[in-house]
Amino acid sequence: MTDETLDLSTISMEQLEALSIDDLLSNNIGDYSLSSNLPDGIFFGYIEKVDVRRLAARVEDGKKGQLQLNLMINVVQAHTLADPSEDKSSFVGRKHFESYNLLTDFGVSNLIKLLLGIVGVSYKDKKAIAELNQNPKELLDELVNNHVVFGFTIKNTERNGFENCNVVLKEKNFIDMNRALEIVG
Repeated sequence: MTDETLDLSTISMEQLEALSIDDLLSNNIGDYSLSSNLPDGIFFGYIEKVDVRRLAARVEDGKKGQLQLNLMINVVQAHTLADPSEDKSSFVGRKHFESYNLLTDFGVSNLIKLLLGIVGVSYKDKKAIAELNQNPKELLDELVNNHVVFGFTIKNTERNGFENCNVVLKEKNFIDMNRALEIVG
């Protein structure tokens, strides 16, 4: 018996008593998935939490200082997966994390592209951006406080031995909040 066959939200004491550590950890160690990344695909979710992390420069290690804005996105629906054999419902409630270094223009511009994608404004449309009449902090707070659902595309890449799982920041890869509300309900 594994967690895939049990509904953890309604599991009974009888079901728990029937489980043993041997049942859960008896497979070859290479058979376990160690990735918490979302797979490639299109998901709906909302920004659940925002954290700020400060990292001082470490000159001796060649590390620059950072002021990271970390977003936790709660998945409410998997829309389309690159691998259609995967169970879409297994991704509901999963968390995806995005980070932006606010001390770099690149980090700030990527955060703004995310925010614009959520509200459905082209980052090339300067007039529409000006008409928003909000700063990024106000807009982010509004999105978080109201649990605004939006569609986003996840792409996994590997470089230099590191796995990256990121929201694709191209306009065509977002489903804005209004359209997302129509789809998700």
